[in-house]
Amino acid sequence: MRRLFFKGQSSIELLVILSVSLAAFAGVVFFANQKIGGFNSSVSETQLEQTVELLANASREVFVQGDGVEKIVVLRLPGGIDSESSRIENNSIIYSLSGRAFFKTLEFQLEGSLPSNPGTNAVKISSLNNSVSIEPVAFSPDKSSFFLRLNKGSSVQEFLVLKNHSQSLVSISMQKQLSSEDVSASFSPSSSFDLNAGSSETIQMLFSSKPTASGTYAGKITVNGSTAQGIDYFEIPLFFEVSGTGVLAVFPSEISSEFSPGTAGSRLLSLCNNSQAMLSNISFSRSTGQPGEWFSQLEPVDFLQPGCIDRTVDFFIPSNASGVYSGFLTFSDGFNVASVDLNLSVGGS
Repeated sequence: MRRLFFKGQSSIELLVILSVSLAAFAGVVFFANQKIGGFNSSVSETQLEQTVELLANASREVFVQGDGVEKIVVLRLPGGIDSESSRIENNSIIYSLSGRAFFKTLEFQLEGSLPSNPGTNAVKISSLNNSVSIEPVAFSPDKSSFFLRLNKGSSVQEFLVLKNHSQSLVSISMQKQLSSEDVSASFSPSSSFDLNAGSSETIQMLFSSKPTASGTYAGKITVNGSTAQGIDYFEIPLFFEVSGTGVLAVFPSEISSEFSPGTAGSRLLSLCNNSQAMLSNISFSRSTGQPGEWFSQLEPVDFLQPGCIDRTVDFFIPSNASGVYSGFLTFSDGFNVASVDLNLSVGGS
């Protein structure tokens, strides 16, 4: 009986020790969680203070520059923002987090609304009529305008990057509007496509002038982005200045026809050197995707004396193609560019 008593006593003592240890461990865990929670709260508050300061500085910048100025600002927002209390009010930017207000009051009137979703967001800040508008946007372009200097009958290639800042799909459509048919613009791989959440798309653009073009021209590219929440859009002005004579030219400068699916054919292209000196290492390239990939690749031209040479390019329209397709073919020696715009209607569209 004595041995059983001592064994039971040892078990009770062990349970007491374990209970005390668990209680102490729980206290340490609770203290650590309190510290971590306080640290996370401090980080979120600092992040929100920086966001408000960023919005205020960008608003001042566009206001000083005058009416019509736009700026895209990318924000990183913490979780837990009170969307009901976060707002634009008169001349103040106000965010609310855990019952605390983070705000900046500016010297001019503000309009619009603020994003509140945690993570990456973007806003378009624009000045108009002595006030500044702040509006959330799902996507943005990396350029606000293009100034294009071309010789007569020449082309220049540019790139436009579209970034989806949202957490959902954005359906993009692009339209061009030009002041004259003497200048043109083409997009590749397409003027309509989807941008997945957080992704980017690089648009290859070719701007061209006809041999008869001269002087200044204007236009714009309108980029629309549709989401479940609505439509965002950007207008990108184009400014053309055309002078002189294109050193390198190709004729015809456009292939614009209707085709039936499954059609095979060819086109004769005249590549011309309009200078008084020999050109060398002229490469041929096609716009990416359809319809550029329907055309055969051509061998480089090692030397081109003043004058013209002919090249035949073959093409094949896939049997499953249907609709209107645009793209371009280009010749370039690294300094001079000549292009053929492709505008193909397949299946009677």
